[in-house]
Amino acid sequence: MTKMEAQPIPEANLTTILKLHQRRLGWSFLLESTIADRVVGFPCEAEELFIRGELKKAFNKVAAWFRQMGRQNNWPSMEGWMWEVDFSSGQAFPKKQHSQADKPSQEQDDSECRLVTEGPIMTLGDIDVDVIKRLLEKREASADSVRSHLRLFLNGEFTIDKLQGLVQELGAASMDVNDWFSEMADKYQWPRPMSDKWLYRVDIEERQVLLEPK
Repeated sequence: MTKMEAQPIPEANLTTILKLHQRRLGWSFLLESTIADRVVGFPCEAEELFIRGELKKAFNKVAAWFRQMGRQNNWPSMEGWMWEVDFSSGQAFPKKQHSQADKPSQEQDDSECRLVTEGPIMTLGDIDVDVIKRLLEKREASADSVRSHLRLFLNGEFTIDKLQGLVQELGAASMDVNDWFSEMADKYQWPRPMSDKWLYRVDIEERQVLLEPK
């Protein structure tokens, strides 16, 4: 059986995948917020359609990068496993994919929902509240900038290269938020459901962290 082990990534290649990853995160966050805007009645169908197209391209570019790196460096492959990047260590690491049989049933998922939403995971102190508040504000300001320039782009008044640069900045801000949650989860041993239907959320006013369904 092929042994799946972490693989080092040369600095130049790490820079490339970081850029692609940030753009994917940026378009993902923008799609979620645009869908929310449309649901409450904002006319943003054209923006949503464009964002979906760019997000698909971003996912394809990330997948192509992994295929190319795997071929060039003879990374092992095994059915049911995929590669992800740990940017802090500069390595690609293997991650087991959950099969349909591994995924929780709707009944289990509903039960887990009731369990983890009964109360907050943690009440934050002053320093932690200040840190995550600044990170969230930075992400939202970056998203607002992308939204305004996206309208200019769709009107032919802004270039795609400059727009992609703004989206990458949004992705970097999203990474900072995600990294904060990941570090806090490790530090305080927060629950981590296997389902990808969940996310951490902070209630700034109540100073609480919650784990909720998307």
